[in-house]
Amino acid sequence: MVAMAQELDLKIVAEGVETIGEQCEVIRQGADVIQGYAIARPMPGHDIPKWVEKYHSLVGHARGIG
Repeated sequence: MVAMAQELDLKIVAEGVETIGEQCEVIRQGADVIQGYAIARPMPGHDIPKWVEKYHSLVGHARGIG
């Protein structure tokens, strides 16, 4: 499925990713977007800006730019 989606120039969305291990695997397999508890649990809308700030900080740190 991944190869077909890539050949058709489609984005690959991995849904229901619940663990960091699963997250690593779907990234390895070529997922463009990940959704699930490994990223964030459901939250009230007013908590989203704070979560986005924290997420961007963690990603920047992981890439050595934060």
